[in-house]
Amino acid sequence: MARGFLRRPAWGFIACMLALAALIASLLALAADQREPRFAFDAVASKGGTKVLDRVKVRAGASETLFRSADFKVVGTCVENAADDFTAEVGVRTKKNNAIVFGTDLGNTNDVRLDKADGLFSFTSYEASGTEPLYYGYDYYQEFSAESPSGRVLIGRVSNGVHLKGADCIYSGLFIN
Repeated sequence: MARGFLRRPAWGFIACMLALAALIASLLALAADQREPRFAFDAVASKGGTKVLDRVKVRAGASETLFRSADFKVVGTCVENAADDFTAEVGVRTKKNNAIVFGTDLGNTNDVRLDKADGLFSFTSYEASGTEPLYYGYDYYQEFSAESPSGRVLIGRVSNGVHLKGADCIYSGLFIN
């Protein structure tokens, strides 16, 4: 009886130690996940990553670069239609020929081959426009996807507005490169 009595506590102790070891291993793995990217690409190694564009103010008749990479440039242009009547236009251009872009502009819902000579490709269906404060921040209708000839991808979403925050036009957005 003494032998069985000693065995049971030993197995219980071993089971507790194995459970504790598994818990420690899980915690170490979680800590490692927080230190290293959990995605298929390393943002530093690929010179890419995610960029949040905080509000950019643009005066009437001017343009501002909203995002720039080795392959693409996203530009916001504040068009003055008439006195105090503005349109917040936004578009993407390629820096290399034979790029592909998909935008959600209602008239441009197909994949398009984009070359340097093509200039800005308007990708949004909703550009804020008018003489009163207006802001568009739709999800699907304000985004684009572009692929460079070498296969690098840029996905962007840009919100825009007019007559807000003391500016003629404003832009904000998110870019994944």
